[in-house]
Amino acid sequence: MSVTPLFMFAIPRRKDGPAAGYPVGPVGIAMRSRARAVQFLVEHMIPAQDGSGFVFYSPMKGRVLETALVLHILQKHDVDYEWQQRLTSYLFENAAKGDRFSGTVARAVLLSGMPDSVRNFGVEHLLGELQYAKKRKKALLFTILAEVGAIPIDSVQINPDDFSDEAVHLFSRLYMAALNVIYARRQGSGADLTRELTFIESAQGEDGGWEQQALITIVALLALVPEHPSFEKGLQFLKGFTREDGSVAFSDNLNLWTTSLGALALLKSEQVSEGAFHRIADYVVANQHASGGWAFSEHVAQTDTDTSSQCAQMLIQLDPKKYAATIARAHDYFLSLQRPDGGYPTYEVAADSEATMTANIMLVQALSLDSHPEVREPLLRALHFIRARQKPDGTFERSWSLCETYSIFRVNLALNSCRGLDDELEFSDIQQKSLDYLLGNQHEDGGWGQTSVKPSDALSTSYALLSLALLRRRVPPDRIANALKYMLSQQNELTGEFVSVPDVVGPRPIVFDIPLLSTIFPVMALRILEQL
Repeated sequence: MSVTPLFMFAIPRRKDGPAAGYPVGPVGIAMRSRARAVQFLVEHMIPAQDGSGFVFYSPMKGRVLETALVLHILQKHDVDYEWQQRLTSYLFENAAKGDRFSGTVARAVLLSGMPDSVRNFGVEHLLGELQYAKKRKKALLFTILAEVGAIPIDSVQINPDDFSDEAVHLFSRLYMAALNVIYARRQGSGADLTRELTFIESAQGEDGGWEQQALITIVALLALVPEHPSFEKGLQFLKGFTREDGSVAFSDNLNLWTTSLGALALLKSEQVSEGAFHRIADYVVANQHASGGWAFSEHVAQTDTDTSSQCAQMLIQLDPKKYAATIARAHDYFLSLQRPDGGYPTYEVAADSEATMTANIMLVQALSLDSHPEVREPLLRALHFIRARQKPDGTFERSWSLCETYSIFRVNLALNSCRGLDDELEFSDIQQKSLDYLLGNQHEDGGWGQTSVKPSDALSTSYALLSLALLRRRVPPDRIANALKYMLSQQNELTGEFVSVPDVVGPRPIVFDIPLLSTIFPVMALRILEQL
């Protein structure tokens, strides 16, 4: 997808100082910073490929893991030497820059297997404190290691019964089917694999990929043979995910998620016309699934509550009357996924409830109480779930983010919209615990890291700053000022872009990088700070 900026919506660059219309002091500083960042975001607003509206397009950067696995497939079947050379060049320069597991896979592919003396699997480290689907993820990671020759296949034990209860959404079912085929063939079991192969083939998209994800596509191809009609189409799909530097991205984009977040960051911004926001909404409405939910990007069958909640929130805040029918379908979608414990999962009701997903849906329900009173009782149940899931130190599980401050921000944003629904003292206790964590873990430079022991970064700090702004009556002013000073130090003065370490993960817990997110969340924080 080529990026053609819609400069008709761009804001003119203004000189600093009161003469340019900015007040003096911290508010003026925040306004100048936000104006530059808004300019940067608007330059990434482009027409959607289907012509339905506008998107905030930010292509995902390539990763070591997918790059190594694509190279493995090409070497295994002795095809496309030019592509192999590009992949190899990238890996020689970057294999050590990824997580330990990805680096292990890359070294095994480059060295055609690995002697015991240089193995550094990193599986247990990568899984770390992962709370969800750990058995299934472990089976995937060890199968990948065996496939590239880092460990013998005999050391991998895959019993589908061990993790079948975790394979409840389309992505996981595709992984499970492919892993069963790979394992059975490597073991020479002679098992009938017709059901698994038929399922894999049926889920292939028209463009040759599976669910717009490189890793699922790679694992599917490892389960197929080159003679299979799906194989060559899959390879061409992966070739389209190859970046200029030779790397292969996990996915091309998260267009629905990124676009809804971008619009939320810019709502009520005088620099963007109302018509532009409605063209964004046109794109979002056009991509709602029949279930009422949204997937992370176009041509993805599996919906998720994270993308769906951001899309619904954006439509509610833009024009709840105009988009009433779309919003109503979204509420029905959310209610169909609430679990007995009051929480909500990411994908399917059979999966575990998650604090961040639950908070996101709570916010949408709270914003719609006047027009959808039926969500009041589910909202109260979700609130009780959130209260039960807060850890003693004030944090929540990190879910799809690496940052402890992200889930805190999401919960505080939801609670801020739920006041009056429940006991204010209990309500306040949740927020006070999270605030104690934030104030106790702010670094000397004013920022926060992904965890208390990680160095400060712009994204972690923007999440924390959003919470401090929401809880500002309890926050010493110097704490906000110091956080703002650090966050602004991470902005490129020329382009307006904020730069940060990547945060989002997929599949959990492997991180990927969508650069635009590093600017979207600071813009959200700056917008709130202007209102203090």
